[in-house]
Amino acid sequence: MLMYYYILALLVLSHKWKCWKIERRIKIKELRRQRMYHLICESDVKCINDLRMDRRTFHILCDMLRDIGGLRGTRNTPLGEIVAAFLHTLAHHVK
Repeated sequence: MLMYYYILALLVLSHKWKCWKIERRIKIKELRRQRMYHLICESDVKCINDLRMDRRTFHILCDMLRDIGGLRGTRNTPLGEIVAAFLHTLAHHVK
C-alpha cells in the first residue's frame, strides 16, 4: 500500500514539475515581449538611448537585414530582438 502512495506522489510531483516549467516558459516569453515593447515601441527617445537609432530606422534596418541579408528570426527569438540585442551590445559595450 505504501508503494502505491509513493508512486502516486511521484506522479503528482512530476505533473507539478511539468506545469511549473510551462508556466516559467510562458512568463519568460511575456517578459521578453514587454522588454522589446519598452525598448522599441515606447518612444523614440528611449530607442535612441538604448539602440542609438530611432524606431523608424530600426525597422528599416530589420527589413533590410531580412530582405537583402537573408537574416531570419529563430523559433525562439524574433529578428527584431536579435538585432536589438546586437545594437545594444555595440552601443553600450556590454554583454
